[in-house]
Parts: sequence; C-alpha cells; structure tokens
Amino acid sequence: MRLLLLTLIALKLGVPATHADEKVSRDPAVPQLKVFDKYIGQWKFRMQSTPGVEMVGEIEAVWIHGGRLVRQSWKMEAAEDRPEMSGENIWTYDTSLKTYRHWSFNSYGTSSESVGTWDEENKSMVWNGKDAMGNHVVTKSNFADDDKEEFTIKVTSQAGEVLADISGTTTRK
Repeated sequence: MRLLLLTLIALKLGVPATHADEKVSRDPAVPQLKVFDKYIGQWKFRMQSTPGVEMVGEIEAVWIHGGRLVRQSWKMEAAEDRPEMSGENIWTYDTSLKTYRHWSFNSYGTSSESVGTWDEENKSMVWNGKDAMGNHVVTKSNFADDDKEEFTIKVTSQAGEVLADISGTTTRK
C-alpha cells in the first residue's frame, strides 16, 4: 500500500522519469540484484529448437527504474517459415516475496511469468513459470564466463506434451 501511495504521489508531483540516454546502475541496497549484472550489455544469440530450426538475433539489456529492474530487449531475425520477432524481458528480485521474478512479452502477442533460483556456485539461473496459455516454461541459463551464456528453454503443455525444446548461446558483442 505504501509503495502504491508513493507511486501516486510521484506521478502527481511530476517526478521526472529516467530518460533512455541516462545510464542507470544496479541499486546496491538489494544485493540479490547483482546476479543480473552479467546480463547487462549488447549480445548476439543463436538457438536451435526441435526439429532443427535455427534462430539468430540480438539482445540489449539495461538497468531501469532506479536499478531495481533489468529490461532485456531482443530481436530475432526472420526466417523462411516465420516473420521477424521482437520482445522484452523484465527481471528483478522481489524483496517482499524474497524471490527472483521474470516477465516476458513478444511481438507475436504472447507472454509468460516466472520465478527464478540463482545458483552462485554454478553461475546458473533456473526460471519456472507459465505462459498465457497455462503451459509450463522452464528456462535454464549458465554463464561459462562473463561473455558467454548457454541456455535451454522447455515448454510443456498442461497434458505433459513437450511443445518446444530449445537450446542456445548468447555471446557478448
């Protein structure tokens, strides 16, 4: 309630928003956000899904909203069987719920929401969630080093059928 009240006051008083060209850093008051530092910057991605479909594109991730959220904007190149696709991911650590949270939206009109677990020893994140149709989405990512991420995405229907099985890499530009 207090946060809602503060937000409404800020809107009423016209507190200026951060402009796109202003660099925002991670909020040091929330140490759990440090894991997202790895994602900040410009990246190229390449991923494969069954049955052998390859997808490539670019990503840019920046801190927003006072360094409490990361916005990852991405664009996937068009291919023979599909048009270009773009989207955004939003990541944060929810200090009230004490969990990592993730929302994803794309230009095809689909979305998903998930909660994550960070494994410091293995430098890996596992996100578990659901898309708008109720399918279970599990994303696992691992940083072999600061400039390369390896990931998998598995989407399973409510009936247990695997709808997508994707693996890929992102490489810092």
